[in-house]
Amino acid sequence: MIHFEEDSSPFFIENKKFANHLEHILKDFKIEGECNSFGFDLVATKNDNQKLLVLKFLKKTPSRNSIYFQGDGTDNISTEILVEHIYRPGEITISDNPLKRILLSSDLKKEIPSPFFIDSKDLPKEKLMQIIHIFKDEKLYFLNFENKKLTIKINRALENPIEMIEKIEQIL
Repeated sequence: MIHFEEDSSPFFIENKKFANHLEHILKDFKIEGECNSFGFDLVATKNDNQKLLVLKFLKKTPSRNSIYFQGDGTDNISTEILVEHIYRPGEITISDNPLKRILLSSDLKKEIPSPFFIDSKDLPKEKLMQIIHIFKDEKLYFLNFENKKLTIKINRALENPIEMIEKIEQIL
């Protein structure tokens, strides 16, 4: 259940609209968290016989008003997806690591933007390229699949996380 701190603020209305959208598209999920004018902290979980899905949505708006600095706050928004019990071979990690990027082949450096690196095992090149394509198109900043677990992190509120999960699972 989502706890709403009701307010007439347009920021609250926008945040509540997103929370209600999640409740609508994630009907089979248990959604808990808080929503107010400054953001939201929501966790949606679904545990069926086949998979465990945990979706975390976070929006914080820290204020920068002080004696020394005047101005509006900035939104820090993120979505984190965890899917467990995906029985597929192979492993892949795409992450922000400039040091490991140095060790990448020149072919992969051309495919993945700096400062990201990629590491994969037992994943055909065609599938690897499809995952890289999704990583770039969706502007992810972290993707990891190993030990039957898929973790995805993105710096925005994802409108339809199930669609992204299904796309990546089809490739794996």
